[in-house]
Amino acid sequence: MSSRQIFGQVALHYGEALPIEVLDGDMGFYIGTRKDGLPFSRESDEYFATRAQVQLALATGSWTQRECSYPGAAKTLTLLTVSRRSVFDQLLR
Repeated sequence: MSSRQIFGQVALHYGEALPIEVLDGDMGFYIGTRKDGLPFSRESDEYFATRAQVQLALATGSWTQRECSYPGAAKTLTLLTVSRRSVFDQLLR
């Protein structure tokens, strides 16, 4: 993967031009995108144990771009995003 990649390719596949960044998830750190402050797409196949490892991979381009592999992915992603927003909205009340 080129270290010059700016936008998430998975996100672009679903119509969103979102910048890639380091994100922290349950499985570790990964390269992904955010929309409206929430995780939108996981762009890297890999998870990394530390923030330093994923930042180095992002800076050097030594990570593997995740593929968009099934047609229902956009619908699932949208449902997850809406569900997460609903949970956050309820917590703020």
